[in-house]
Parts: sequence; C-alpha cells; structure tokens
Amino acid sequence: MTYRIVVVDYSPARLEHLKARLEAKFPKKTKVVAVKTSENGRNVDVEKLKELKEAAGKRFWGLGRPHRIDLLIGHIGGNPSGDECLKSFKESNPAGKAILYTKLETLPLDKFRGLRLANEVVRRAQDDKLVFKNDAEMLDVVDRVRGEQPIVLPTNPFKAPAVIGAMIGFGSSVVGLGTAVVKLLPA
Repeated sequence: MTYRIVVVDYSPARLEHLKARLEAKFPKKTKVVAVKTSENGRNVDVEKLKELKEAAGKRFWGLGRPHRIDLLIGHIGGNPSGDECLKSFKESNPAGKAILYTKLETLPLDKFRGLRLANEVVRRAQDDKLVFKNDAEMLDVVDRVRGEQPIVLPTNPFKAPAVIGAMIGFGSSVVGLGTAVVKLLPA
C-alpha cells in the first residue's frame, strides 16, 4: 500500500529539504507531494486551501482500492497558516494524520484550538533553510505518527443516518409494545 504524504510550507528550500529526507527515509511505497504557500498576506489564500482540500479528499486508485492522503506535514506560519491547512485537510479527510512545525517557542491561544487536530506539533530549526536541526529525530517523529491512530473529534451520533434509523425503529417498537400492553389490561 502506498503511503501518501503532503508537505506544506512557504519556503521552497524547506519543502525540498523535507521532501528529499522523507523520500530517502521511506523510499518504497511512499509518495510525497509538496505544496508551496505564500509567506505573508492579509487575506487567506483560499486557492491553496482549496487545492489542499481537494488533494486530501481525492481518492487515489492503486492496488485495486481507493486511498487518500495519509499524512499532512506543514508549517504553522505562512498564508494559509498551518492550522487553516490542517482544518481544510481534516474536513476532507478526517482520518488523516498531521504533523505541524513552528519556530515559535510558545503557541498563541488563538492557534491552539485548530492545532488540537494535529498528532504532533514540533519546533523547527532556527536556520530558515532547514526544517529540523536533527533530521533523524524528525523522521522518527514521522515514523511514530505513521503508526498512531488519527485524531478525530467526536461528532453528534444522533446526526448519523444509521443511528436515526435505529432510533426510529426503537421508537416504533416501544409504541407497539405500549399498545400491546394497553390492549392486555382489563377494561
């Protein structure tokens, strides 16, 4: 089975660096796609989010069955930001896994809510040309996250069609039982 990874960053040097390291570490059955975002901007680059969302939700055919992108690795900074990329990725592929990286020592609270969907948030190197000071540690993080369960936020089970159908069936059974009991009672 091919493991598909999408890397999102605004720095072409970091994109190529990380892509090369991933392809070297996982040479067999791994496909790495790089998506370049812009460094800064006032408005969110919705075209990049749309591109990422389509890539995350697209079903790739291989080995006779559909397959989606398995892992998002992205920079928290940039336009769109990492938490916006993560949100779009998870909307299309809730079972996808994510690793986000940043140079910041602390995360602002407004970013934290979106980052809870990431399997891992790590610090990147201070050198803007490199993603990580120690590539081996980062590749170990990627390898560990590949084996983890994806983070999926709980949803309301009563909105699922199967649960609604079961509740309707259960409700009609209770009404039928109540009617039978009433008929058995002496008048």
